[in-house]
Amino acid sequence: MSIDAITSFVFNLGWNQYLKSTLRGLFLKGEVELASQQFLRWVWITDPHTGQKFKSKGLINRRTDEMNMFNGVNWSPCVIAYSVKENASIIKGL
Repeated sequence: MSIDAITSFVFNLGWNQYLKSTLRGLFLKGEVELASQQFLRWVWITDPHTGQKFKSKGLINRRTDEMNMFNGVNWSPCVIAYSVKENASIIKGL
């Protein structure tokens, strides 16, 4: 399941960001428990008008599901799909 979680994470985050991430480094070192804790660090978005960063509820839901998927815990693919839609509407609405 960890490859599915990482695939979802990379799809949402972008390949270049993933390559530089602590999550990737820890995963490659085999430090799986520490790597799983990294998902919840990637929940911030930037308001394009003010430049202010804030936590996105949609990203919190998505990252929690990715972390649970990574750890082999129950997760909901609906939440991941919803968070993509929610974040797109937040950015358009700002």
